Amino acid sequence: MPKALPTTCKLKKGATIIELSETHSEDLIMPKLNPAVEADESKSHDWDLDSSRADGTGSSSSIEREDNVPVFAKKENKNVLRSKILVFIVLLLATGLVSFFTYYFLSQEEKGNFEAQYLNFQIEIIDGGTRQAEAFLGKLLTISNTITAFTHTTGNNSWPNVTIQNFDILTSTAFEEEVGPEFFLFAPIVEKSQKKGWEEYAMQHQGWIKDDLALRKEEDIDPGSINEEIFPYNYDKESAQNVDFSLPLWQMGPVPTSADIVMMDLYTQASFRRMVDDAFLARHILLSEVVDQTFFWEDISVYGTEIDLADDPRSFAIQPVYDSFEDNATLTAFVFAVVPWNTYFVDILPHGIENFVVQVNDTCGSSFAYLLNGPEVEYLGEGFNPDSNYDYLSQTADFAAFTRFEEQAVNNSVKLHCVYKISVHATYEYASSFETTKPMYLTIIVMTVFVFTAMVFVLYDLMVQRRQDKVMKAAQKTTAIVSSLFPKNVQKRILASAFEDDDDKKRSRLSTSGKDKLRTYFDHGVNEESDIPPDSKHGPGFDKPIADFFPDTTIMFADIVGFTAWSSTREPSQVFTLLETIYNQFDRLAKVRKVFKVETVGDCYVAVAGLPDPRKDHAVVMARFARDCLSSLQQMTKELEVTLGPDTADLSMRIGLHSGPVTAGVLRGDRARFQLFGDTMNTASRMESTGFPNKIHVSNEFVHCLEEAGKSRWVSQREDKVFVKGKGYLQTYFLYTQRGNYLNNCDATSSNGDSNPVVAQAEKVKASLVLASNESLSIHDHSAQVGSHGAAKNDGKIERLVEWNVDLLSNLLKEIIASRQSRGVSSDPKKVHMISDEAKNVGRAGNAILEVQEIIKLPAYHGKKEVDPARIVLDDKVVQQLRKFISHVAHLYQNNPFHNFEHASHVSMSVVKLLSRIIAPDMKELGNNVNAQNLHDHTYGITSDPLTRFAVILSALIHDVDHPGVPNAQLIKENDPMAKQYENKSIAEQNSVDLAWGLLHEPAYNDLCKCIYQTEGELIRFRQLIVNTVMATDIMDKDLKTLRNNKWDKAFKDLDPKESERDRINRKATIVIEHLIQASDVAHTMQHWHIYRKWNARLFEEMYKAYVEGRAEKDPSEFWYNGELGFLDFYVIPLAKKLKECGVFGVSSDEYLQYAMNNRAEWERKGEAVVKELVQKVQSDPNYRAAAAAIEQVDVKTLDKLTELDEN
Repeated sequence: MPKALPTTCKLKKGATIIELSETHSEDLIMPKLNPAVEADESKSHDWDLDSSRADGTGSSSSIEREDNVPVFAKKENKNVLRSKILVFIVLLLATGLVSFFTYYFLSQEEKGNFEAQYLNFQIEIIDGGTRQAEAFLGKLLTISNTITAFTHTTGNNSWPNVTIQNFDILTSTAFEEEVGPEFFLFAPIVEKSQKKGWEEYAMQHQGWIKDDLALRKEEDIDPGSINEEIFPYNYDKESAQNVDFSLPLWQMGPVPTSADIVMMDLYTQASFRRMVDDAFLARHILLSEVVDQTFFWEDISVYGTEIDLADDPRSFAIQPVYDSFEDNATLTAFVFAVVPWNTYFVDILPHGIENFVVQVNDTCGSSFAYLLNGPEVEYLGEGFNPDSNYDYLSQTADFAAFTRFEEQAVNNSVKLHCVYKISVHATYEYASSFETTKPMYLTIIVMTVFVFTAMVFVLYDLMVQRRQDKVMKAAQKTTAIVSSLFPKNVQKRILASAFEDDDDKKRSRLSTSGKDKLRTYFDHGVNEESDIPPDSKHGPGFDKPIADFFPDTTIMFADIVGFTAWSSTREPSQVFTLLETIYNQFDRLAKVRKVFKVETVGDCYVAVAGLPDPRKDHAVVMARFARDCLSSLQQMTKELEVTLGPDTADLSMRIGLHSGPVTAGVLRGDRARFQLFGDTMNTASRMESTGFPNKIHVSNEFVHCLEEAGKSRWVSQREDKVFVKGKGYLQTYFLYTQRGNYLNNCDATSSNGDSNPVVAQAEKVKASLVLASNESLSIHDHSAQVGSHGAAKNDGKIERLVEWNVDLLSNLLKEIIASRQSRGVSSDPKKVHMISDEAKNVGRAGNAILEVQEIIKLPAYHGKKEVDPARIVLDDKVVQQLRKFISHVAHLYQNNPFHNFEHASHVSMSVVKLLSRIIAPDMKELGNNVNAQNLHDHTYGITSDPLTRFAVILSALIHDVDHPGVPNAQLIKENDPMAKQYENKSIAEQNSVDLAWGLLHEPAYNDLCKCIYQTEGELIRFRQLIVNTVMATDIMDKDLKTLRNNKWDKAFKDLDPKESERDRINRKATIVIEHLIQASDVAHTMQHWHIYRKWNARLFEEMYKAYVEGRAEKDPSEFWYNGELGFLDFYVIPLAKKLKECGVFGVSSDEYLQYAMNNRAEWERKGEAVVKELVQKVQSDPNYRAAAAAIEQVDVKTLDKLTELDEN
């Protein structure tokens, strides 16, 4: 019994006396009854319950409270103990499970790596074997075709009396390889009636053996004489006479050193007989069953080959030889090849990849296997049994399917030829190479970490337990006090209140309609904190999506026509300049018209009217908006052509409109977007895609909406019906684009009423053109005759191109001035004037072609701080003279379809693009002169010198000035005065240089010249660059072509070790510039297909025009298709590869090469049809028809007489 303390309290309740004795023990507090009254407790039940409650005491309550105290403590202790045990169990289980799964997953990872790599190499083996078979067996077809071609070329096609000259050399490229066919046999088909004649022919022509040995320089070998008669394999003449023909072995490669085998009838051997019979039916290459090679090789001796009679299986391949290349040609002979099977699997796997088994099975009963260890092959023999553990990875594939019969080509009663299949199997050795100790080590580490964690947990639990014991003792005392002071129900409330959580209060949101939410989205966007809670359980959030249905809307799809082709010739910044300018204008129009812009997808603009605020006139509003967009695009493209270059004004827009209901809403997520859904969107898109450029194509539903608004006169019915997927043929309409000025709020004028600066520039260009037209007669007598064909029409296109060139060259002039200032070059006015006078005489002493330089010396990198060209302000005189000069150049171009000013500008744009891809050194990024010098040398200094870039771009602009529209060869035939003047060398190119150079140095352009060069070195470099660049565009001159090829080899291949580093860099720069202008001159062939088609058609038109006018001997339509293929194969694609080889043009070289190859493939598919279209187009031109008729009426004799008189 616990020892009681001497503290007691007696309470009198009627006749019963209760003694509350408080005793303290080690673990709990218990109330005790007085023994004197314990026996009488059951008899006394007259307690004053009310007074008891009033006093806060009572017998039964006190006992219950005091009994609950130890129960609570024991319960909590048990729960804690259970929790500890559970935690330890969980730790143990976690340790075991994590260790197990660590080992398991790491092992599976190794297994996965094994399987992945095995499958990759498995495919490589199957594909490689097929490629080897195609390569080796394909040589038989090559030899067969060569024999057929040989008989036709030499006229020796009197089969079977045919001997192939140098048969040993013909097959040497095949059998001299380390792997491949061992022997090639040639056997003609000799009918019975031809047998005697053949034997006589063979005796007369057996000298081919000695001839082939002589080619091997083995004249001392005596092969002996061949048999006088065709003899069977088993020397049974009677069996040989039972067939209608013989198949004597006539020629071999390698050449035999003994003639004993020649004349043996191969058809008398069983394997050859089966192959020949099948070949007569299949009429293509066949592969025999695995044959016994000893029957043949024991009697053969060939030059340079050791007969290996090992157990490696071999098969014969047979290829028919025909008397012609016609489909119904007669089979006249056979070519056989002896191919070891290991040939097909050698050098497939790289070094280090070993233990792959390839099993070969055929339908003739053969089965054998090879072990592949890297590039080497080991024969395993027959009856190989793969490891069944890896059967699930094995793969079987057909082998050499091209050597089989086609079932439709043979009689069903004929037994099919042997069919081969190969299976690739994994081995234990290969699988074990992926097994490492990594899973075991990592598993041990994981177990160690968990054990250490458990120990830390135990230590932590001990410390927590000590603290908890103190807390429990205090809690027991507190519980005793509460139990002694409050009734049980009050205890429960007090204890329960400590565990109540008042934080689980739910918030309610006011629901709004879908249209209100859409309006909120349009005004403020999505509040991701409120609309997209992170704890969402369904969809993007608990609240309803922001979406609604709109029954009355009109949707517009607008797509820029020609954008893809246009963008292929531009820099990315120019592409985005165009899109941003156009679509920003559309956005402003949308605000004015209260149209909602949905999105832009690429070059497609999508807008809708009728939401989020419904409106009845949605169709009328969208019609006006579409007209505004079309009109704005036509205006802006003309303005942008000044800054974005040629063909920008040719861009147009195709617009489609449709009215109907849509579902609109916000797709919430990482990037919330407003989207439209429904059939109306699809139909609107179809209206756009089936429309025409510069047309607004509308649906029948849209027209009904216009009719309800009284605007039916706005549309006209389309003649043909449009097929729409899922809807069939629909009647559609076109919206008239004639309207008043709907752009009053968004016009091209500024707010202060000033006119558009682009229009003002165009007026300046027009004035320059007129002035150039009046002054051009004084430039050159020849140009005066043809200058009237200069630029005057094209709806202001030439003016815009002139302004674009002015802007381009003006910026380069600023860079030239900035470069001079950064290098500290001072200008002496007197010296500059003398140099300017000297420049006028440059080139007058002789022909420009004689000035072509092998090396042009470009300035070395100075490493000084660069002056910002943006701070340079050009003199107005310089800009005016530059504009006048370019206008004059444009006027000097003749009115040719291809060689015109527009094409020159296109070439200039290509030059600019290539130059922009060459990285120039940046001192701010590099930080020291050494790196900058290296980068400068890497780009050969081309872009570091603005004068070089100016000269190259200017050369592109002038390279076809006054081009007559016919090639130089035609000018020579016509005895043109220019041909005599330039000694029949690069006539048009030298004429262009002389005209442009003479024009530039007219007194009217003195200020421009002084801005271009101010020192003698700059003048010389400028002249050399002009001459070399323009002369490089003559790709037909053989001397220039040879010179360029030699220069390229010296620069990038045959480097001279004695040449200085500076000269080596300048040599590379010179040849790179020449190839740059060559690539730019034919850039249309290395750009988008539409660009290629455009300029190809113009060149055809120009050449056809020359043909019709009698200035060309051949009709271009006769050679155009094959000529383009040859031009792409032998000039354009090699040129693009050279751009890549020189390594300075970045991604543009890859881009040009890819486009060239794509255009080549496209032309091969469509070229013939394109040529027909081109012919129809030019022949339908009344001008060409009239010219052709006039020429036909001229008497040929009269023409000859006139020619004779002209020559005299």
